[in-house]
Amino acid sequence: MIAHPRATQNWFAEQFGYTPAWVSTIVTSDAFQARLAERRKEIIDPSLMASVEHKFKAMCERSATVIMEKLNRPTAEIPDQLALQALQIASKAAGFGARSSRFRSRGFGSCASRADGWESDEAS
Repeated sequence: MIAHPRATQNWFAEQFGYTPAWVSTIVTSDAFQARLAERRKEIIDPSLMASVEHKFKAMCERSATVIMEKLNRPTAEIPDQLALQALQIASKAAGFGARSSRFRSRGFGSCASRADGWESDEAS
């Protein structure tokens, strides 16, 4: 996967003679992900990774600033979809909701999933 980063799991399944479902099960396992992370660290230039990470952090910060500026407008001027998408992204980033099928949150659940059924203020 490191040598062929654009290859799909279907391609790997075909290459190794397994089903795509089996490859998916292996690839998503904690053991495989841990070993893959170790191997990536061994062969990927740390300065390149730092540069990419820095750029993504800057992009996230700028995007958050833009969204906050838009959300600071009067409520009636904020599109419902913008508010809902901001809620989904923020709740996921804050760790609300289940991260996997094995481990479920004991907290409030996903704010975004609860918001899916909300009607807009304009419809009221």
